[in-house]
Amino acid sequence: MWYLDSGASHHITNNANAFFVKHPYIGHETVQLGNGIGMNIKVVGSPLNNSNKFLLKYLLHVPKINKKLLSVSKFCHDNNIFFEFHYNACYVKNQVRQQTILKENLKDGLYVFEIFLKHSLYNAMQTLLLLILLSLLLNFGTHA
Repeated sequence: MWYLDSGASHHITNNANAFFVKHPYIGHETVQLGNGIGMNIKVVGSPLNNSNKFLLKYLLHVPKINKKLLSVSKFCHDNNIFFEFHYNACYVKNQVRQQTILKENLKDGLYVFEIFLKHSLYNAMQTLLLLILLSLLLNFGTHA
């Protein structure tokens, strides 16, 4: 589950396997939490294929963070959308047509997106199957 965070400047995960392309973080900056605690960034990169609807760019791996955080401002900018928050739900709307694309409910007092888990796993499996098929085809061609 991804938790919406209007104060986050980057998308953050504690899952080291969430990356399609990753590089060790070289720097001294830390992720500063609301309570003032700084947490080390280990890896930066591009996540595994996201949903078919949304683009998730540039992800930070912070192993000690408890929840995956979705930067509201970055997500809006990258997808040309905006959020509409209500007391019990959050709506994602297209910036141009103002059409609702997604609705997620409030969960334990927080706005949570579950869509990424479902699509990321599906797309990761799809990519893996494609790579296996390509490998089989290439090996078949060399043995013919």
